[in-house]
Amino acid sequence: MIQNDYEIGQTSCCAEEQPGSAENVIATSISAAEETQPNAETRPAAEERVQEAEPAPAPAAPAPEPPKEEAPAPKSPEDDGSPKVIACFKTEDGQEIDIVFKKRPWGIDFAKSVPMKVKNVHSNSVAEELGVKGGMAIIKVNGEVLPHDSPAAMEIIKKAVAKLP
Repeated sequence: MIQNDYEIGQTSCCAEEQPGSAENVIATSISAAEETQPNAETRPAAEERVQEAEPAPAPAAPAPEPPKEEAPAPKSPEDDGSPKVIACFKTEDGQEIDIVFKKRPWGIDFAKSVPMKVKNVHSNSVAEELGVKGGMAIIKVNGEVLPHDSPAAMEIIKKAVAKLP
């Protein structure tokens, strides 16, 4: 068998020459048209031969993959749908930590200072169980930065805590 390389537009193909095959007719027709100077007499004849040949069946395109569904992220214990208050505290060494409260009372006494600092954590309280320590400053509640006004900040805290069981 003879192998012919031919080019159609921008696509290069390679066909094995088999007598009477559609690929052979197309390859021969295209090669013959390229070898001769196109003129009014040869050009239509070459085009007619290409049009007369039955096109080779196109290779089947691979079936598109269905869109992959992302697995839902595992729910954290804090994201169980129950009411919660996320309080951001600044520790005495400057680190900010979020503590998630799911019930009340918290068991915290705050100093009337700006920012509001934890004056006392009650024994066996929710706050003590969650690791709140004296000297920490509460700076955000549910993402809202507390104002530099103790009474206004305390109102935001009380409003958030009132939604807890």
